[in-house]
Amino acid sequence: MPPLSTRRTDGETTSPISGMSGDAIEQHGAMRPHHFARNRRKTLSMSSSVFMMYRVALLCMVFGLASGQGGYDTDFVFTVDEGQPPGFSVGTISTEQGYTYTFSDPPAEFTINRDSGEIQTAVEIDREQIPNDVFDILVLARHSVTSRTKPIEVRITVTDLNDNSPVFPETDISISFTENGRVGSSVILESATDPDKAENGSIVEYSISEGNSENAFRLMVIPGPDGLPIYINLETTVSLDHEIQDFYQLTVEARDNGSPPRSGFVHLNISVLDINDNPPIFDQSDFVIHVNESTPAGTKLLDVHATDGDSGINGEVEYFIDEETSNFNVEPVSGNITLQQKLNYISSDPYQVTVKARDKGVPTQYGRAFLSVYVIDENDHDPQISFSYIPASESFATVSEGVATGSIVALVTVTDEDLAENGEVDLQIISGNEMDHFMLDTLPLLFPTEVQTKVYKILVVGEIDRENIAEYNLTLVAWDNGSPRRRSTGNLLIHVVDTNDHSPEFQEFEYHANLSEGEPIGSFVQSVTATDADFGLNAMILYSITTGNALDWFEINPETGLVTTKALLDREVASVIELNISAADQGIQPRASETTLTVTILDENDEAPEFTSPNYTASVPENIAARFEVTTVTAMDGDEGTSGLVRYELTDDVGHQNPGLFSIDAVSGTIFTEAVLDREETPEYDLHVRAFDSGSPPRESVVSVHINVVDENDNVPVFYPQTYLVTLRENGPAVSFVEQVTATDSDSGNYGNVTYSIVGGNADGKFQINGATGEVMTVTALDREEKSSYTLLIGATDGGGRVAEISAEVRISVGDIQDSPPAFDMSVYEFEIYENANASSFVGSVSATSQDLIAQIRYIIFSGDPRSQFEIDGVTGVIRTTSALDRETTSAYELTVYANGGSMVGSATVRVQVLDVNDNAPQFPRSTDTTDVVENWEVGRHFYHVEATDEDNPPNGDVVYNIVQNPDGIFGINHTTGWMFLNTGLQASVQDEYVVQIVAADLGNPSLSATLELIVSVRDVNNHAPAFAAQHFETSISETTEVNHRFFDLVATDRDQGTNGMISYSILSGNDGDSFGVFPNGEVYVKNFLDREMISEYSLRVEARDHGIPSRTASTELLVEILDENDNRPFFGNSSYTFYLQEGSAVNTVVGSILATDADLGENAELTYTFVGNQTQFSLDRSTGVITNLVGFDREALEAETGQSRFVLDAVVRDGGATPFQDRTSITIIISDINDNPPVFSRSSYQVTISELAENGTHVLRVTASDSDSGDNSYIVYSIVNGNAEGKFQINRISGQITLIGPLDREATSEYSLTVKAQDAGSDPQHNLVEVQVQVLDENDHMPIFTHVEAVLEVTECLAIGQPITMVSATDDDIGENGLISYSITGGDEQKVFRVDPDTGDITLSKLLDHETRSSYTLNITARDSGVPQQTSLTSILVLVRDCNDNSPVFPQHTVVQRIDEELALNTHVVTVSASDPDSGINGQVRYSIVSQEPEGNHFSINPENGSILTSARIDYEYLKVHNGFFKLTVKATDQALPVESRRSATTEVVIFVRNINDNAPVFQTHNAVVISRNAPEGTTVTTVTADDPDDEDSANVTYYIVNRSVPFEINTVSGEISVNEFGFEPNVHMYSVRINAVDSQLTSNYTSLVLNILVLGDSNNGPTFARSMYSGSVSENQEQGTVVVSISAGYPGNPDAHVDYYITSVVAGGVPREGDFQMTRTGVISTGAVLDREQLGQDAMYEVTVYAISGTSAYSSTQVSHTLLLLIKYFVTPSALFGYIFIMLKRHLGAILALDEATPIGLRQI
Repeated sequence: MPPLSTRRTDGETTSPISGMSGDAIEQHGAMRPHHFARNRRKTLSMSSSVFMMYRVALLCMVFGLASGQGGYDTDFVFTVDEGQPPGFSVGTISTEQGYTYTFSDPPAEFTINRDSGEIQTAVEIDREQIPNDVFDILVLARHSVTSRTKPIEVRITVTDLNDNSPVFPETDISISFTENGRVGSSVILESATDPDKAENGSIVEYSISEGNSENAFRLMVIPGPDGLPIYINLETTVSLDHEIQDFYQLTVEARDNGSPPRSGFVHLNISVLDINDNPPIFDQSDFVIHVNESTPAGTKLLDVHATDGDSGINGEVEYFIDEETSNFNVEPVSGNITLQQKLNYISSDPYQVTVKARDKGVPTQYGRAFLSVYVIDENDHDPQISFSYIPASESFATVSEGVATGSIVALVTVTDEDLAENGEVDLQIISGNEMDHFMLDTLPLLFPTEVQTKVYKILVVGEIDRENIAEYNLTLVAWDNGSPRRRSTGNLLIHVVDTNDHSPEFQEFEYHANLSEGEPIGSFVQSVTATDADFGLNAMILYSITTGNALDWFEINPETGLVTTKALLDREVASVIELNISAADQGIQPRASETTLTVTILDENDEAPEFTSPNYTASVPENIAARFEVTTVTAMDGDEGTSGLVRYELTDDVGHQNPGLFSIDAVSGTIFTEAVLDREETPEYDLHVRAFDSGSPPRESVVSVHINVVDENDNVPVFYPQTYLVTLRENGPAVSFVEQVTATDSDSGNYGNVTYSIVGGNADGKFQINGATGEVMTVTALDREEKSSYTLLIGATDGGGRVAEISAEVRISVGDIQDSPPAFDMSVYEFEIYENANASSFVGSVSATSQDLIAQIRYIIFSGDPRSQFEIDGVTGVIRTTSALDRETTSAYELTVYANGGSMVGSATVRVQVLDVNDNAPQFPRSTDTTDVVENWEVGRHFYHVEATDEDNPPNGDVVYNIVQNPDGIFGINHTTGWMFLNTGLQASVQDEYVVQIVAADLGNPSLSATLELIVSVRDVNNHAPAFAAQHFETSISETTEVNHRFFDLVATDRDQGTNGMISYSILSGNDGDSFGVFPNGEVYVKNFLDREMISEYSLRVEARDHGIPSRTASTELLVEILDENDNRPFFGNSSYTFYLQEGSAVNTVVGSILATDADLGENAELTYTFVGNQTQFSLDRSTGVITNLVGFDREALEAETGQSRFVLDAVVRDGGATPFQDRTSITIIISDINDNPPVFSRSSYQVTISELAENGTHVLRVTASDSDSGDNSYIVYSIVNGNAEGKFQINRISGQITLIGPLDREATSEYSLTVKAQDAGSDPQHNLVEVQVQVLDENDHMPIFTHVEAVLEVTECLAIGQPITMVSATDDDIGENGLISYSITGGDEQKVFRVDPDTGDITLSKLLDHETRSSYTLNITARDSGVPQQTSLTSILVLVRDCNDNSPVFPQHTVVQRIDEELALNTHVVTVSASDPDSGINGQVRYSIVSQEPEGNHFSINPENGSILTSARIDYEYLKVHNGFFKLTVKATDQALPVESRRSATTEVVIFVRNINDNAPVFQTHNAVVISRNAPEGTTVTTVTADDPDDEDSANVTYYIVNRSVPFEINTVSGEISVNEFGFEPNVHMYSVRINAVDSQLTSNYTSLVLNILVLGDSNNGPTFARSMYSGSVSENQEQGTVVVSISAGYPGNPDAHVDYYITSVVAGGVPREGDFQMTRTGVISTGAVLDREQLGQDAMYEVTVYAISGTSAYSSTQVSHTLLLLIKYFVTPSALFGYIFIMLKRHLGAILALDEATPIGLRQI
């Protein structure tokens, strides 16, 4: 804070105190803001403690004012629900008497009661219809008398009610879906809106409330960034079927979050469009026929027939066989199936032929039927093994672990198509059942079969435990009884289904952790791990904290079991937390286990002692002996150990302010008195107690203790004065006032109430006393001849019954009407004496005379000396001290001295001014103090204000400051103001704390001083970034490392302190899969399971960030290598292999090789291959997996012997791990044949039809050929060798399927004749040819083509509905219905703003456009023909909506309020107004102007571009004060649309209140001279000076001081009343020039000086004589100041050169003083001192001006004073002077001088 300064009228800047006297300092301080001790205005000094309190309060106010200049808050805040009726009370503002209240800018919505301040609604308010639901209203409070205006800011918030339902953009929407579209097909629906606010306007749910039969649709809500829905998707949940339901009508409901909620609805009309979705359906799905193997080729076997539910071409059916077979053929139209070649009986299984039927729709639909052809033949088939699973829907066998013995796992069916014994079969398990867990049992057939069949049950006969064996691979062999015997092998894989028979098991029964309560959030607590022997969901474990976490301090990762801190810990809340942690698997019936984690929280000294009460109040009886137990304060500290050990002490200010009075027990907190207390001396005490713990560092708290001293009736009433002298005129009224006696009792309450009574001297009952007030009255008229004097004794009794020890005496003299009292030669005496003067020191003397020559005058001190510090000689009138005086206790005394001259008494006032000596040293508020500096503060910055007080007067009380202990010279101090500053920078400082000693010394002689020890702490700034020890770290861990394992410490350091040095860690990059985490202490841990085979190395970039603002960072790289474990088993590349070996190949021919891979490394990945079981025909290399034959083979001999030409072998691969893993595969080796037969087509020629719209990939026809060879020799390859010049077709070289690959156009080519070749794959290939005729069917194959489209066009938003925009046009090469085109808008127009004519293509407007809502549309226009299927084309049109000026600028609030100081510099920024315009371009560009100002003037200007308002003329608060106290500007915002007449505008009011600054000094309104009789006693009022200050309020509170204190006068600092003090007048001084300062009361004070000449009138008048006996003058009103009215002159007839000065001592008009209206030069010229207004004077319009003339060489010469009363017929002569009046008449025009009568307006005794 800058030092306080005072601005004087002469422009100099001085200390507000240094220019004043000691009294002025204290009284000046007493009149600071809040007017401390204003109720004690007659007190001319303050005690040291009060003065210190004033200083502290002043500092608080200075800092408070400084901090409060930045702005202000709303004074009143009200809320009102919308929808309230007119007249509803919103709220009432606080009112003050004399003020009326109005709105500055009355809103339409509210009214205010001018008197009560109650605000009511003016209309029913609909929140949704008002632009803003917050009203910031300025209320003006105007005083009815002074017209002073104060602003009151009121904010009214209109509370939203849920009175609006959500609204969709449209109430009905038509939508279409294509049947059989994919599930999840969707359309976007626009979301609903709700004009309500907050929850009432938040749409929280969309639902389909009606029409959603079979739940065919659902809504998917798409949230926006704020989480609220922005649009919704309507999705299908099933495939729609036009034939089942072709129309849906849904009702979609939107519900808001109000209470109760409201809903809005939209109706969706959904059409399901038909497509070719019905396939042909055969009359029966399965056909079975039996064919003898001798049946010749070409034989018709059967007819098939299919129907299609579609119509037209979609229902036309043709047949084909879509399989690789050459045995059968179907005629496409009739459905006749014929045999293509003779069949060989292979087994009892039939030939399975799939016959398909397809329609001619687009896309083509297919139907199928299955033909089973059984061939009757000899025994030449192997047994066939098949499996049936339980349940039948499964595709593999399963068995549940723990299943009962005898349970059926699967059924094995063995069939043999041979007959008799050739078809009899047996079945045996040959491998995979080594543990004998299964057995075979035959199952009787329930019905006969066409082939010989046996069914076996596989039964469970052992205990199944998945945890031991997870699956079984059973190999079964079936033999028939033929000769030779034939066999087949089958493999049954049985999966053991896990049952949830194991609960998770924790690795430890209980866990423990210790944590400091200062650990940061996210810190590691413990890692709990459980395992579950089950599989799948049954083994998937989720962790949770079940109990013990009520404080929510901890959290657990549900997947990994990592427990971390979730919040900051507080040991004082809980020191031990026992968490119950559950591990639950995810089985259908989950199993769970629990463990306990006990967390012990270690203490830190983080709590300060906390008192049990925010403050304490106690009472102490006064006069009680010391060591009285006052009260006990108690503070609790939740810390433990020494950190929680609380001790107590009184703060330093207690000992400073109340030394030796109180003490406190450091352990118990009990406060004791250490001395006897006296309530009359101090009625109450405020102590501060500090409680501190013993932690490191210690923490403390302070509490206030208020002690009331309970009164006892230990004081008796005391009269002062004790003797009263009264003179009463005889024959006065019967009941008349005599005197009022006064007694005081220092006790309080009833004990201090005093009752008076006459206890003596009233025997004749002539007097009575008012017991309450002490007023003594006569009850009858007194007669001097009857009794000339009375002495009454007055007693006083307090409310406790105690009686005054000394009664008061009232001595009453009954005087004659002719008697005159003694008269002092001066009415006021003024004396000075130093405060260190000894007892009996001479003060001064008084003197009185009496007209009664025989009267003996006795002097007594009547009042003003209650402590009897003075005495007066009763005969001589000499006044002396009786004891030493203390100026700081009492700086001045005003004694009333009586002169008793017989029966009459005269009085005088004696003012004694105690002069200062330097007996007080400066005092600091405390002997030690602390403050902070920041290490990066600049040199010269002020940081601490040292302030000491000295009760002495200047210069003894002036204080200067010096630093006597200044480490390294870092600090400096302003010797005058006490502001400390930095001498050097602190950046290089290595100390955190400095101890500085400051000495405050006064300017007395000798000088006194005091010392302050200041501890300066250097606060850290965040100027260091964290630092790692290295930029790169490396480590390695196993890929099987457990999750949550901590494996590396990354520690960074930060040289900063506190929060600037606290570091948090995070992983920035390289953390693929979120595999790692880092704790707040830098420990890196495994966060998720690792897999070296997925990622073998991580390069983590780890950041350390400190907690400074702004924060600083550093990063390092941590390279983590993942070490391999044998956690992967080998995998064969194929689950089975097939190899071919040509018959006749040599021994050791390579048949093939099998290959397996293992993701592990090293030995874990070294693989070994072996056959399962003994193998004598083939060899397998253990290292390479290469297979060779050990014997030669003949395919025909092999088939004859075994019935087959293939071998099925099993092989195993094992890795080299310590616990090896293995994989198994099946190998089929086929003995291949040589080629000796050509292929044969099933038909001699083929015919087929196809639509010209058939898509590429459409199957046209399959040709089939067969080859009796086997292997490659029987593999047939097809090709088109002729007729496909256009490349429209291709044939599958393997299957013979002819497929369309190019677009067909029947108009170009209506028929194709293809030549197809079938060639086998033998080494000497054989082939055959066949013709295929393809007929092309006509279709609607031309789509509309757009010929006229405007791709981009602009329209104005002001376009009317129905106006044309553009048109589109398309053509279609088809004719008839296929070429008839219609147009529609199919996208980009969700609100249906546009319409297209379906026939003409004209696009018009159907809704109004709004550029501000949407500035462009991309319309998708579709052209459709009328063919079947329909053809469409799409084009897009970009419609740009051009803005038109349809929005006015909008101000955010109607009234802007700002406060500024007066006298701001020109072009100072005041406030910025801002308006927005949603239009674009120049239509939205806003310019600002000021259209009016109240009061009129050009005090402000505005920047038209940005709305910044600046001052443009002088801002004067005093000028504005007569114009309501504020400026009101009307600011207009205008957009820049063209033409100019189309521009739109808005206005707002800116109300600017001007704060007063103290820019005016007080102006004296008092003449500069006054007269006083030399005999005026002490206390006589000389005059009252007044000074006006144009500044407002506190600035205008003027305090008065006499600068030259040696004069015999004193002044009331508040009223300006000047009176004679106790010193009295000096005998030879006839005029005193008293310099008076008038000081206003602001912190930055102004003062004005006046030299008041006080003329002391003596008994003789030897002064000058006026030249004329009467002077008069006249002046017109409204003349400027200084207009000359009249000149007067006076002098000595015998000495014409004598110098004479003239003084105006009084100006009166109409009996009212009018000081300042006239002024006078010392040469005698009277002129106007102000502009005069006759109407202010009333009817007489006359002034009476008193003028004195004085001559002499100086103001203190012995020249006598005389004065003359002018313009009076009668002269009044007194012993002291001659004086007169000048009458001046004020009139509108010059007029005659008025003659006056003899009446004297002012009596002589008033002087």
